[in-house]
Amino acid sequence: MTQPSKTAPNAESGQEVAKIFPSVSRFAAAVWERKITRPTYTAAGKKRQVEEWHARIQYGGKRRWVPLGSNCRRTAARRAADFWQHLVQSGWDEALAKFCPDRATADKEPTIGALIEAATTAGAAKGISPKTLRGYAVSLRWIAARVFGVRDTASKFDYATGGHGQWQARIDNIRLDRLTGAKVQAALDRHIAEAADNPIAERKARVSAASLLRQAKALFSPRLELPFANLPQVFTKATPTGPRPVKIEGVGKPPRYKSTIDAASLLRDGKAELATQDPEAWKALLLALGAGLRKSEIDNLTWPQIDVHKNLIRVETTATFSPKSDDSEGEVFVDAGLIRELESFRDKATGLFVIESAKPPRPKSPVPYYRGEVVYDRLAGWLRMKGILTHKPIHALRREFGSIVCASADVHTASRQLRHADIAVTSAYYLDGRKRAAPPVGAMLGTATATTAATK
Repeated sequence: MTQPSKTAPNAESGQEVAKIFPSVSRFAAAVWERKITRPTYTAAGKKRQVEEWHARIQYGGKRRWVPLGSNCRRTAARRAADFWQHLVQSGWDEALAKFCPDRATADKEPTIGALIEAATTAGAAKGISPKTLRGYAVSLRWIAARVFGVRDTASKFDYATGGHGQWQARIDNIRLDRLTGAKVQAALDRHIAEAADNPIAERKARVSAASLLRQAKALFSPRLELPFANLPQVFTKATPTGPRPVKIEGVGKPPRYKSTIDAASLLRDGKAELATQDPEAWKALLLALGAGLRKSEIDNLTWPQIDVHKNLIRVETTATFSPKSDDSEGEVFVDAGLIRELESFRDKATGLFVIESAKPPRPKSPVPYYRGEVVYDRLAGWLRMKGILTHKPIHALRREFGSIVCASADVHTASRQLRHADIAVTSAYYLDGRKRAAPPVGAMLGTATATTAATK
């Protein structure tokens, strides 16, 4: 066995421990049970302690705080002893790579945090909305957390006192070169396997894994021109000589939308049951089904964005809202009847927003946030009573809006009304309702009458 380090021990820890355990070496967990501690931090003017045990270790001229991945003191002490043994045998880099991959030390390699920061800056300069970029970052951190076993403890959701920041820092300190394709593939496969007993849940898990992977890859897009030379190829395009790309099997094209909503009946019921009793839910119903607005767009819509003379609703960047993408900005043509229904509430409005709420807007919120959350919860419950049992019943109204426009006009019109970035997105979900047309050759030749147009 390699001899223990002869480097002088930490004066503030090693010597004190030696007084207590003079005959026990640092290869024993008993020593570490007295050495380990929980670091403190200050938040909102109060001193707080992290949940995870840490060891402050000095070796080879370096001193570091090492997280031990446990809230149990005895378990953490055993892990500290194991770390010390590996450190003496293999050095800091190997010990951290094995026990604490999120505390990598090589400055020459970019970290997840450095990549997210650079991609956010570059994306903003190219017109990508902050909300979209935050979604990409969330997906990459989600994958990294599963790869390196960073658990979703309650502190992850502690945005008030710094718990979330500590959880995020653990992810952001992970070196990108540790994020290999094999590790990512295994993590996503585990996510899917957890739902294998239920075919519906498994399908959802596959779709969510594919979505997370797609969004994480967006941070590595060549379009962003990131200032890093060696990005992991797991998140770049596959090459003949490169490693096998991560792939989620069993996720093909999304199924085409099949309408199960009687829009006319739903609107009549809404007028009778919501317009007086729950006017905010009624307005949200009108904007989702009659204008195809997303929930975030409904939540931040202001009265000046409604053009009563041209029957238009303008979705645009405001002081409190940035659309999903540049393509999401635009004008939505709506029926005059919808405008009349909305206008009946304008004189009673107490503020700038169409949907009334006591909650203020939070355009920089790190998590999904809606001023009218309680309104949408009530509307979702009402829609489920009406038989709309999808996971996101309000978004189902937007899809029904697209279906109605596509059937009555064509897929190009539906794409413009839905403000999709690409018509291919619209085509993937809706059947084109355009009529077939061809030159009336027979009629021109006088040999036959014109063929009657038929829909597809």
